[in-house]
Amino acid sequence: MKKIKSIAVAALLVLAGTTNFNAKINENTYLHSHGGTIQAAGDYFVEMVKVDNKCTFYLLDANKNEISNKNITGNLFIKFSDNTSTTNDLSAIGNDGFLVVNDQLYTSTSCTISFKVNGKSVSTTFKYAVTPFKLQKSHGHSHGEGGHTH
Repeated sequence: MKKIKSIAVAALLVLAGTTNFNAKINENTYLHSHGGTIQAAGDYFVEMVKVDNKCTFYLLDANKNEISNKNITGNLFIKFSDNTSTTNDLSAIGNDGFLVVNDQLYTSTSCTISFKVNGKSVSTTFKYAVTPFKLQKSHGHSHGEGGHTH
């Protein structure tokens, strides 16, 4: 019986640690409902979902609810691993999203997103070293359960 209690306590501690990790990655970075990472940006939050050559962003209010993208403009400053950079305008998608497509996005090391909301500038920088969703470009084979498979 004592062994069962010990296992149950250990399982609860692991679950509690996992829940805490998923709620907050570091002081300014959180996970959100779109599967992305959100960071504080002044009175707002910004969620980033990065997949291959596309980044989708959502501007969130203080309660982390999506804000309509109507009349909001912005751009994304992207820094690459070779120390070059570029700036892309945001394209509104749907009612609350913003999209940037860049064929070299997978080599980027950070990006700074800036919005104009009611005449006010809002921005934040995502550094991929702290982002749990840093995706790697496909390199022609899968790793499988036992390591490399070709």
